[in-house]
Amino acid sequence: SGLPSYGQGDSLGLWPSNDEAQVKILLNALNMTGDEVLSIKPVDSNRSVPLPEVITGRTLFTEVLDIGGWPKRRFYEMLKLSAIDEAEKAQLQLICSRDGKAEYNSCMQESYTYAELLQKFPSTKPSIGQLLDYIPDIKPRLYSIASSSRLRGENTCHLCIIKNEWTATSGRNRVGLATNWLGEVEPGQKGFACSATVHPSAVTMPETHETPLLMVALGTGIAPMRAFIEERAAAKRDGETCGEM
Repeated sequence: SGLPSYGQGDSLGLWPSNDEAQVKILLNALNMTGDEVLSIKPVDSNRSVPLPEVITGRTLFTEVLDIGGWPKRRFYEMLKLSAIDEAEKAQLQLICSRDGKAEYNSCMQESYTYAELLQKFPSTKPSIGQLLDYIPDIKPRLYSIASSSRLRGENTCHLCIIKNEWTATSGRNRVGLATNWLGEVEPGQKGFACSATVHPSAVTMPETHETPLLMVALGTGIAPMRAFIEERAAAKRDGETCGEM
C-alpha cells in the first residue's frame, strides 16, 4: 500500500525473509518438500501476531519463523529429548550439561542456526508444533531513516545500512539475516514488495528551524543526522529562516 509516512529521526522496520538455502536445509532435515499445507490451531498462544490458520511449510519457514537465528539453550534441550540416535542424544546431553559449557560455547561461536542444528542432529525430528514453540518469529529490523520526506517526497526514504558479516570459528562466512536479504533482492524498475512499519523517533526536534543545531552521531550513526540536514535544506529551499548546523 506504499511507504508509511515518516518524520525526522523515525526508523523504518523491515521484515526480512529467510535465506533460501536455510529453508532448504530445514525442509530436508524434516523430510518435507515445502508444498505441504499446514493447518494451525493455536492452543494458549501468547503470540502478538497470530499465525494464519492455513499455510504451506515453505511459507512458514521462509516468512514466519526465524530459522536462521541462533538457538538458545532451550532449543538444544528440546533436541535432546527428541533425538533417537544414541550418539546424538549423548552429544546433546553433554552440550546441555554443566560440564558441556565449552561444547555449547563452541556451537554458539560457530553460529549454528536452527535449520543447521536439525541438519547436524538428523535423528531429531521435532513436530511442527514444537518448532512453533521453540523457534521465535522473524522480528522487524529497525533502520534509522536517512532522508527527509519534505525534501524527497512521501514515497521515498533512504537508509544507511552496514552489512552485518562475520567469520565463524570454522572459517565459514556468515551474514546477518536482514542484510543478506537486502543484498540479494533485485528490485528492478518496479521495486519489490515487503512488509514495513515506521517507528517514531525518540528525539524531540526544535519547533523552529531558526534554532542552531550541533549534531553528534555517537550511538546514533550518520543516518538520522543526514535526515536532519535534508529537512533543514528543504526548509531553506521553501524560504524559511534557518539556523546554523
